[in-house]
Amino acid sequence: MFYSMTGYGNGTAAIRDLEVLCEIKSVNNRFVEISFRGYSVPNEFEEYIKSQIKKKFLRGSFEIKINDNFQSEHEYEINQQSLKNLKDSLKSSKDFNSSDLRLSDLKDIPGLLVVKTSKKDISSLGKKALNLAIQNLYNSRAIEGEKIEKIVSSKLSFLIKAHLKLTRSAPALLQHRIKSIKKKLIQKNITLQTDDISNEVSTIALKHDIAEELERISFHIESLQKLFKSKYKTFVIPEMKTHWVENVYDEIELLGFTIHNYFKLVADVFHPHIKAKEMHLYADKNALLYGKLVTTRFNKTAQGKIMRLSTFIDDHGNYFDAVHFTDVVHTYPINGMGIYACYGEITNRFGFCSINIIKSKKMSIIMNPKQ
Repeated sequence: MFYSMTGYGNGTAAIRDLEVLCEIKSVNNRFVEISFRGYSVPNEFEEYIKSQIKKKFLRGSFEIKINDNFQSEHEYEINQQSLKNLKDSLKSSKDFNSSDLRLSDLKDIPGLLVVKTSKKDISSLGKKALNLAIQNLYNSRAIEGEKIEKIVSSKLSFLIKAHLKLTRSAPALLQHRIKSIKKKLIQKNITLQTDDISNEVSTIALKHDIAEELERISFHIESLQKLFKSKYKTFVIPEMKTHWVENVYDEIELLGFTIHNYFKLVADVFHPHIKAKEMHLYADKNALLYGKLVTTRFNKTAQGKIMRLSTFIDDHGNYFDAVHFTDVVHTYPINGMGIYACYGEITNRFGFCSINIIKSKKMSIIMNPKQ
């Protein structure tokens, strides 16, 4: 971005009845020069101002003016001993006439009249006003810089077009001049040797050749283009390390389910077990199956006791049903969605297999790495 060297900024800070105004004007300068007007700035505050200006700007001449609305109060004190000495001297003087003595005479006598002026420390408010003024000055220089950049870019665009037009037309113009000169020589019947004509034409061609000037203009155009070329930084984005388990938990949080294989989340060890498609091979035998809970509900027996009916799906995508009879329904409860180890007796009724639960357990899963 292009910044103007000329700018203006002001800032105001107030507390109760005290208000401080800071104004900053800047013009071009090879170095940083700072001058003060108006309020007499304490040394510490002056150093603070200089450091803030140098932090923000690399060069320029800055005129800083700080004012406040504080009304100074004056106290007058007369040195009694000096007054007594003055009276004694006047009495002993024969040439002195008391009618000639005025207050303006007394105030010029060293040590006789002391004037004390009360001042308030405005450094704290001054710093706030200064920082606002610096920011406004920076913005002002940026706005002016944009205007200058537009003007220069417009002029540069014109120069580029003119340079291109001249570069294209220069050879044709040179050839046209050479032909015109030859024609004039022939029309005026000037008898010259062929070599002499060639030498004269070459000399005139060199005088009219603008290749060197075009090259110089091209160099300046390239320099201006580099000056106004936007500078940018290449930022390296740090590699974001992630884990597939984090994605699983994000899916569950956002969608209510995961598209990943839920069985891979199990932290416990899988013991030897059968699949749902193999249940018919273990009819009337005890076996272990692992399945993800699909649905479950309570039911009542003919005696009015509670039992549970559940449906699971194994890691191959095959469903199987499980029955928690009254003797195990409370001992091995179903605690929400998850992977369950189901151990029990396989039954086959009319070609449909299910498992009567003897023991069941909800498998623990891998914890969320974010937590």
